[in-house]
Amino acid sequence: MWGMRRGRRTRERIEERVSQWAAGGVRVDVEGMRVCDVVLVGRESRNGYVYTEEALRNAVGLYEGRPVFLDHAPRGQRPLERSARDLVGTIREVKYEEGRIRGSIDVVDTESGRTFLAMANAGASHVGMSHVVLACRSRDGSKVFFFE
Repeated sequence: MWGMRRGRRTRERIEERVSQWAAGGVRVDVEGMRVCDVVLVGRESRNGYVYTEEALRNAVGLYEGRPVFLDHAPRGQRPLERSARDLVGTIREVKYEEGRIRGSIDVVDTESGRTFLAMANAGASHVGMSHVVLACRSRDGSKVFFFE
């Protein structure tokens, strides 16, 4: 929980899932292999956390250039230590807009990339975005004030 330990904020690892990744109109450019205006994180998460506006605004830069993978990493594996076969693409043009962090995904021409592009183009409801962050939360655990 959020607090002070030896003069420092305590941080905890949070794996977040965003189910409304297409809210507000995602645009899919199949030929250009790009999915635009994807919701990367919003004010309220599927896991029950509420992100402050300040936390979201301050986190915009964390997403630029980050890789996107088709599935979650197996348990016990670090999220970024993944096979290139799982790579979908890279997040670009990240911005804070109307209570959400949004970005575009430049999709790579791999099996995983093509699968993601097809699912996004079809409007598949079971597709979502997720991230793993270190966060400082309120004492009751409901609000996220800072994450990295």
